[in-house]
Amino acid sequence: MRRSLVILSAMLAGCAGGPAPEPARPDTAPGVASRGLGLEVTTLVVAGRGAPTPAKPARRRNSPQPPTTIEGTLAALGATPLQSPAAALWEQNGIKVWRIPVAKAAALRAALPPVAPVHVQWLGFGPARLEALRSPAVRSTEVIALDSGLVPLETGGVRLLVRSWVMPGEARAGTHAALARLDVVPQIYRDARAEPTLLPTVQDTSEEASGALMQRLALEETLTGGDALVFTLAGDTPRPPAPTKNDAAATDEPGLPAPVGLVPRRDVGPPAETGLTLGRALLTDDLMAVRKGERVILIIAAHPPREFRLLGDE
Repeated sequence: MRRSLVILSAMLAGCAGGPAPEPARPDTAPGVASRGLGLEVTTLVVAGRGAPTPAKPARRRNSPQPPTTIEGTLAALGATPLQSPAAALWEQNGIKVWRIPVAKAAALRAALPPVAPVHVQWLGFGPARLEALRSPAVRSTEVIALDSGLVPLETGGVRLLVRSWVMPGEARAGTHAALARLDVVPQIYRDARAEPTLLPTVQDTSEEASGALMQRLALEETLTGGDALVFTLAGDTPRPPAPTKNDAAATDEPGLPAPVGLVPRRDVGPPAETGLTLGRALLTDDLMAVRKGERVILIIAAHPPREFRLLGDE
């Protein structure tokens, strides 16, 4: 009898401890359902132009050679560049956007082995813009070259904000497939910690307080559960000499920091020597904390529900 009581007490003590802790999950923003709805945002760091690459075994003489560039690898995996006015503007500013099947996006890691830990975060559907990628803040005379002119970063950096919502797709058998509408916009953000002040301040985390949104570059695309967007550096060439803040030309971007020492802007296109583009700021070692020659690749996949339903539908 006493032996039975001892065993029962041990069982109850084990139950009181609760279930075993779950393994760590990727960073998850508020609003993501437990079943994995929302945006899956993956950041890869790979070897690029001028970066050392791991040694590979010798290939047979007649075997096909794999692509040697990021763009060639994406094309070989079936990715296609976006064909839209917004995507063309992004490419002018140094970022090429591709659409790729989700199944092939997984193969991208094997074709372009990461040289740093892979970062994955889940962002929920909703109206709020959430951060997908950001450069470190700078405290210098660094200048961003937009297709519309030059803008000084001052005490801040560049980041990409995303938001997504579910929308109805094609109707089949009385139900609507669910799609995800994705909105991506760049922002030159301000680093309030770098601004000297003698008075205590209350941190304002609103989009407007964080910096100016480049609404002219807003990119909107529709994603299914079977495709993803890939953001890579466009025109991977060495960076030309960067202009200084005093060389900054006026820009048409509303709300961006006013350049210092304005000079007449060229009528068409960017200046002859643009220096730091959006692409180089976000996807290379020019600003990002990666080794020289390495490249950052951003992958955004949407995971909408299987069906689109309004509240009250049964």
